[in-house]
Amino acid sequence: MDQPVSRRAVVAVVVVTAVLILGLVLAGSLGSALYSGEQAAAPVDVTETAAVTLAATATLAATATLAATAMLAATPTATPAPPLDFTVQNLAGDPIHLSDYRGQVALVNFWATWCAPCKEEMPILDAYYQDHRESGFVLLGINVSDRPNEAAAFFDEAGYTFPILFDPPGNVLIEMGLRGLPSSIVVDAEGHRVKTWIGPLTREMLDEDVTPLLAADEFP
Repeated sequence: MDQPVSRRAVVAVVVVTAVLILGLVLAGSLGSALYSGEQAAAPVDVTETAAVTLAATATLAATATLAATAMLAATPTATPAPPLDFTVQNLAGDPIHLSDYRGQVALVNFWATWCAPCKEEMPILDAYYQDHRESGFVLLGINVSDRPNEAAAFFDEAGYTFPILFDPPGNVLIEMGLRGLPSSIVVDAEGHRVKTWIGPLTREMLDEDVTPLLAADEFP
């Protein structure tokens, strides 16, 4: 983003410098006219010459100033990233899209039953889900690499209540650029990825980074 602005600044400086040089040339012409008026047998109208010279210089200066201002003011804007979407499966094997939850703040958590840090953070995630599920928040637990029935049995035994989904080969995990478990991303109500974590989450991290998104969604 800085490089285009710098180029505009350089062009603006060049334009202003050119106008100044032209102004000096015109001023020189005026001086020559004055000198000629003193030396010539038929004096020239130096008042008219001066007026024309000054008017031309003022016009050029004003034009250059407007052009330079426009160049510097035209700061390029970034193209917003499209809303995030991917497809996983539910226990029945039906496709589930992240966009199905558009309008809610979504915390997407990738986990596996063999991952000790994953199991360590799950009670924290479930408690946060229980506290905010009525406030436009959804927690999606996406299991990676386990057999769906085994992962579902683990969930049932632990008594977790948030939705469990499946990405058996870990394709979505890789597409998201995540290289470890547990991994989590938070997506705002418009579907934009806000933050990514590699490693277990704490309640403090959720309160700091996720809760403000819920407040922003409630009071736009």
